[in-house]
Amino acid sequence: IIEKTVKAIDKPVTVKFRKGFGADEVQAIEMAKAAEAAGAAAVAVHGSTREQYYSGKADWEIIAKVKDTVSIPVIGNGDIFSADDFKRIHAQFPNVECFMMGRGILADPSLAREIRGGKAADQSDIRRFHDLLYHTYREEVSGDRNVLFKMKEIWFYLAPMFADSKKYAKKIKKSERCVVY
Repeated sequence: IIEKTVKAIDKPVTVKFRKGFGADEVQAIEMAKAAEAAGAAAVAVHGSTREQYYSGKADWEIIAKVKDTVSIPVIGNGDIFSADDFKRIHAQFPNVECFMMGRGILADPSLAREIRGGKAADQSDIRRFHDLLYHTYREEVSGDRNVLFKMKEIWFYLAPMFADSKKYAKKIKKSERCVVY
């Protein structure tokens, strides 16, 4: 699939995968070698297994081993929730040249700015982030149910930033139509 995609399009192809399926099934190095051999421009490695899903800690050691094994760029992913997390991981694994933020950026939309030394998000920043997502989902996603599913997912991450968040999260969770949301 990777080789056919690389040949079919005029853009760099990157491949993202997890450390492996389970604790006894770590395939990250083999997957990276295969992706490189097939022509991938880079690989993104999440340092957890499929069995871990979002629990446990990301294994940055395996990400560093992948980088030591292949010559293409390696994008490390996992457990970057603050600027301090990024600085610690970057200092500990300097050979990993790229970093991907997933849930951390949802929980703190200003995380990338903070990593670069900027200010943390204030309520107006969060409001702009929310409104951009909401209006984009309204334009691109079909139906209130699907839009609200996406927004409720975002609020799972954003809610802890606010005082008395449980009260509002409960109201958001109960909303079934965008006009009520």
